[in-house]
Parts: sequence; structure tokens; C-alpha cells
Amino acid sequence: MIRYVLLTLAVALLTLGACSDARKLPTAPNSTLSKTALPSARSTVCTTYRRKLRLLKVQYDRKPNANLGTQIRSLGSVVTDACN
Repeated sequence: MIRYVLLTLAVALLTLGACSDARKLPTAPNSTLSKTALPSARSTVCTTYRRKLRLLKVQYDRKPNANLGTQIRSLGSVVTDACN
């Protein structure tokens, strides 16, 4: 009878010890700002810049102008640097 009590007590202590270890496992912290949100914001800006660049190129094709050429070159370099 004593063996049964000791065996039950040992199993209970091992179970409690295993359960308490399971609660203390390290977990990753919940971040409020995930990295997946950043590319979508960047791609929105890049899309806007690319659209503006296309519009400037269409305007330049219709009516060439030195000022438009300068804007196209500068916006093109911004798109290349920021979006690639």
C-alpha cells in the first residue's frame, strides 16, 4: 500500500513539475509594429512615384520641356533608389 501511495505521489510531482516547466518556456514578444506592414507602405509610396513618373513622361512626349526633363530625371532616380 505504501508503494502505491509513493508511486502516486511521484507521478503527481512529476506531472506538476512538467506542467510548471511548460508555462515558463520563452516565447517571442508580441510586437505592435510588424515588419510586414512596412513593405506595403513602401510599395504604396513607390506606386505613387511611378504613376507620377509615367504622367510626367506622357506630358514630356506631348510637349518636350527642359523643366519636365529635369523632373523626370530626378523622380526617376528617387524611384530607383527608394523602390528597388
